[in-house]
Amino acid sequence: MNVGLSSGSTGPEVARLHRVLEAAGMVIDEGERERQGFGPATVEVLLAFQRERALRPVGQIDVPTYAALLVVEETFTGPSQDRPEDRGTVQLTLLD
Repeated sequence: MNVGLSSGSTGPEVARLHRVLEAAGMVIDEGERERQGFGPATVEVLLAFQRERALRPVGQIDVPTYAALLVVEETFTGPSQDRPEDRGTVQLTLLD
């Protein structure tokens, strides 16, 4: 997720945008989420997010929108950091 991210973008930064918008209570189109795509449905959700926060509804990530998204991200996931898509797995056995 970065300033300038807009319709037509794909990949991990869009997936991060989707996660943050969902944390803000927005609903992301399943197909766009699976494809990690910034399509028409993501544009509409982002416009709604921008309107709800009295931001200029531009349908892409500008500086004020990025700042608002970071606040949401930090509120729900802790301090912002580069979040690799694959953080690995952990196997453990609980013993009584």
